[in-house]
Amino acid sequence: MKKRISIYADEGASHSFIWLIKFFKKHKLYSVNFVSSQNIKEGCLSKCDVLIISGGDSFAIAESLGIEGAKSIENFIKNGGTYIGVCAGAYLMLRSSKKPLNYFNFTSAKIRNLASSLPPAKTMEYKYSVTYGCRYIYHPVRGEIIMKVVSEGLEEILLSAPIYGGPFIKDDDTLNQLAVFWDFTDKTLFLIDRETAESICRNSMLAGEKKYEKGKIFLLSTHMEHPDYEFANRFFLGIILDDEFKAKEISNISQKLEARKMKRGKIENKKYYEFRKNIRNMRQLSIGIENRETYWKIGKKIWETEKIRIFTESLYELDNEYGHNLSSYLSNEDTIELKTKSYETYLLLQKISKSLSSNSPSQIFAESFFTNARNLLSRYASLCFSYSDRMKK
Repeated sequence: MKKRISIYADEGASHSFIWLIKFFKKHKLYSVNFVSSQNIKEGCLSKCDVLIISGGDSFAIAESLGIEGAKSIENFIKNGGTYIGVCAGAYLMLRSSKKPLNYFNFTSAKIRNLASSLPPAKTMEYKYSVTYGCRYIYHPVRGEIIMKVVSEGLEEILLSAPIYGGPFIKDDDTLNQLAVFWDFTDKTLFLIDRETAESICRNSMLAGEKKYEKGKIFLLSTHMEHPDYEFANRFFLGIILDDEFKAKEISNISQKLEARKMKRGKIENKKYYEFRKNIRNMRQLSIGIENRETYWKIGKKIWETEKIRIFTESLYELDNEYGHNLSSYLSNEDTIELKTKSYETYLLLQKISKSLSSNSPSQIFAESFFTNARNLLSRYASLCFSYSDRMKK
């Protein structure tokens, strides 16, 4: 049965949902929709099988969803849905006494990277911790680490995947362990001293599963969907397709998924040309500012200038792959929407660029830009997936 997948792309979501776009494109899974908090509250999950909430600001995500969204997600899982929480999406489901996170206490698991006083930062002090009431959530390491897969039915294997602020989960009887921390690599960045980092990471769960009435909850600390990690991708794909992690099946999954090759046609949609022009202008502008040592704190999340380039590059790549065919598939209403949203986003990026050049405040423009860019990209990706799904039938 084809899995219908919903990806949260609203308040609090970071750029990491872009890795999910690349992941699903790679594996030819096109029944994908990007949903907002309001969509979830209005019952959109009744039309999906898998909900994924990825990286970002778990406080902002919880606040945006609220009690109504939490109840909708809980009912979705109880009725047989699969919830996959990655990084911030995993934090969301862990035990908390703080509002609004306590609306999502669907597990009793807690984290190890929580302290009343912070260890000194070795690097990236501006983003290695966030306040949590009178205490702090802090990130001992960043980048690539090695996990040991301990799921029943699989031989013990080692997987590498990146962690970017994800939780180090305490062993908990209510969660079935799927993977635990194993070791660091030469690509691991230590944000605190190594000895303290090791004391947090050792024996931490990095992937866990909980059955919740008819459904399942998966909590993943690392970004197994990251495009640079093939074997972690297979593990992640196994979770989505619910193949019970049989190694042989996981190894063959990507080989079995083939899609019809699309023929490239001539673009005759003038409004789409305007959209294309806007995203290319944004891309060019983002290249010029990506290396500036500037960042903005939005909620509890840090956004650097390089994140702008990630959004514009993703739009550019999607257009390169789908633009010729998609332009004739889109309705006039869809094309006008893309043209309008892309132009508004481009104007905001121009304001950021001018502010940085003149050393004037840019916070308000950055906040609006990242919201607009997220909405634009998720909408465009939805249209691309919808087109691909139709062509595959």
